[in-house]
Amino acid sequence: MSVKFIEYWNLQPNKEEAFAEYLTGEWIPGMNELGITILAIWNILVGAGPQFVCEGIAEDLQQIQEALRDERHFNLNEGLFDYVDQYFSRVLTTTGLLPTLIGEPHHPAVKLNQFWDPRPGMEAGLRAFLTEEFAPALEEMGLVVGGYWKTLVGPRPHQKLEGRAGSLEEALAVLHNTTFYELKGRLMDHVNHYDSQILNLKVVRVIGRAAVTYEYL
Repeated sequence: MSVKFIEYWNLQPNKEEAFAEYLTGEWIPGMNELGITILAIWNILVGAGPQFVCEGIAEDLQQIQEALRDERHFNLNEGLFDYVDQYFSRVLTTTGLLPTLIGEPHHPAVKLNQFWDPRPGMEAGLRAFLTEEFAPALEEMGLVVGGYWKTLVGPRPHQKLEGRAGSLEEALAVLHNTTFYELKGRLMDHVNHYDSQILNLKVVRVIGRAAVTYEYL
């Protein structure tokens, strides 16, 4: 079972250079050592929420719980909080309903994430609509569906559909497509608390022959 640990924060003013150095030099390597592999860090281009979204992956919920209880994690975040505020986190697991992309993205990359809660009693209809109509239509419009996740720990909305595009223009083209408007209207018959975000890759994981490094873009 794949489990994601997603962390959100805003960067404090005039601290980006020191923040980038701490993030790539200490915080990310420390998180990796604790068993939460940082795949990428994104910043929000369109949509509400904190500025940065950090995407980590672990084998299971127990591994995340053990990492968060470790004193090293406390120390890492004490350093992180010197640079960021409005921090919160979510733990998600894949539903298995749609294909899931786990590997690190390659630059350039943009995400279109959509969030919602199923309406009570509409879960079966939502699953059928997503698999038979909504996700295939997104793919036809040029968006690569990257997974359908549910929140185990964290605030609502509790479900997330991930999509990837090659550029901001490609993601916006999907949102402005008349087919998307029609399908979103039908989606709203099945869900509450709908929201969406477009995210741009900010920290990329680079796998080299000798080591894994992280580049702050």
